[in-house]
Amino acid sequence: MPSWFRCGRQRFCSRHGKAALAASLLLVSSLVAAHAGPLRPTGLDNATTFQENAQRTGVYPNDWLLSPFLVGSNFFGVSNFYNTDAPVLSQPLMESRIFVPGQGFSNLLYVCSSNNTLYAFDDTSGSVVWKDHFGTPVTSTLDGVADLTPNIGITGTPVIDQGMRTIFVVAKVLTNNGDIQQQLHAINMATGTEMPDSPVVLKGSVAGIGDNSVLGTVAFDPLVCDNRGALLDSGSTIYIPEYDNSTNHGWVLAYNKFNLQQQGVFCTTPNAITNPNLIAGGGVGLGGSGLTADTGGNVYASAGVGDATEAIGSYSDSILHLTLNSASAMAGTQGANGLFLQDFFTPSNIISLTQTNLDAGSGGQVVLPDSMGLPGKPHLMVSMGMNGTLYLLNRDSLGGFQATDPVVAELPNAVPGGAVGAPALANNMIYYAGTNDALYAFSISDPGGVPTITQTAKSTVQFGPLGASPSISGIQLGTYLFFGVVWVADAGSNTVYAFSTSNLTLLNAFAMPNGVTISPYAVPLPIDGQVYIATNIGVVKLGSSFTFAL
Repeated sequence: MPSWFRCGRQRFCSRHGKAALAASLLLVSSLVAAHAGPLRPTGLDNATTFQENAQRTGVYPNDWLLSPFLVGSNFFGVSNFYNTDAPVLSQPLMESRIFVPGQGFSNLLYVCSSNNTLYAFDDTSGSVVWKDHFGTPVTSTLDGVADLTPNIGITGTPVIDQGMRTIFVVAKVLTNNGDIQQQLHAINMATGTEMPDSPVVLKGSVAGIGDNSVLGTVAFDPLVCDNRGALLDSGSTIYIPEYDNSTNHGWVLAYNKFNLQQQGVFCTTPNAITNPNLIAGGGVGLGGSGLTADTGGNVYASAGVGDATEAIGSYSDSILHLTLNSASAMAGTQGANGLFLQDFFTPSNIISLTQTNLDAGSGGQVVLPDSMGLPGKPHLMVSMGMNGTLYLLNRDSLGGFQATDPVVAELPNAVPGGAVGAPALANNMIYYAGTNDALYAFSISDPGGVPTITQTAKSTVQFGPLGASPSISGIQLGTYLFFGVVWVADAGSNTVYAFSTSNLTLLNAFAMPNGVTISPYAVPLPIDGQVYIATNIGVVKLGSSFTFAL
């Protein structure tokens, strides 16, 4: 066994490992056969967006190979590398059975580097099927970002439209004449060629008197803004979150995915003035979490801490409900070309959050399914940030800003370290990983008509100062996820952890090889019996040493 492979607490000798593995496969086979027909072969799953879907549940529900028994054995570990020309800062995506001209059908792993290169790897061989380079990236020194180095090129997770056979990606480019641009590219998934009307240069402006305003207008600045958050595909629109690392502005840009025409622009803090003690005030997509949408197409964003309040028409430290071309949008909200603020929630202690530089929405949101709805409140979502408070929100009425938080329920100090990464959701349990803190699981109930959030489990493992974003594998049968495993990639310890979904027992831990470091805000992609991790050299794949013939 290679010296760099390290298992976690639960180690198995060869004899017991094989017995556990055999029992695992037999149990999975019986369960799937009883409930869902024969076992399905690998190579049929897809990962088309950050955290699996627009609701950002983070659950990959068809993985019968990633059982806790196998993951916890000595037979699972680092199995392959997909090398890139620069660090990978976004979650990889996967599309199965893509017909590649001249090659036939392939399972393609899509990986973006901070050098502005988009790769399509053959998942089986690890070879590069095609790659696109979108231009010279901007150095982090010029950009002003301290935690993503050395270059800022592609940082946000792209999104795939399967019907269009197109992958949408944003690249930050230093042009030949020295200009800084952010470009939205629409790329053919099979060939890597630009689709018609692609690329388009990101632009936008709204009315405002805040930082960098000119004659009552605030414009999107492609230099100081970064697309760290994940792109969202909802309806006919691609939504792009942006945060400003210099001034107090966050942005959401909306583009028609069929012709790349701009549909809307929204600025979170158009009237805000820079507070020198804050960073990226009002930014959207901190920690890579990006935007969220429910099944009805309603779009939600979280804005970071900023030097402004709703009294002057700015929405820092808030959860925002955005709509396109809405006749019922809030009067006086800052938008352009049809993207408006429909509703919002701002914590009642926004002043203290601002003074302590704590982002209430930095941990991202997850939209809860209607099956988790409560009496009179069928449409819920949860959100958390660096303040560590877990908010349960009514999507039909976020409540605005009030002296007392207008929430369905909240749990202060739920994660004492606060959260920067995205959550995950499985079996009605919500999972958050804290900064310099542990992995937590929470449940929601309504005893006696009083909505309540309860901590149900906590890991013994503590993560580093960037926290982490968990993702989950298992077998979804009806509403229950069997054989669930919570995956966490911790940049602080440079280790990938696997936990049981039921009680957060540590199943295994996988240290990265020498010279390989997990990227900040990396989100594991568990799919088809493998787990893919963004690193400084590209993507590392965890997998089994077994080959399963069906």
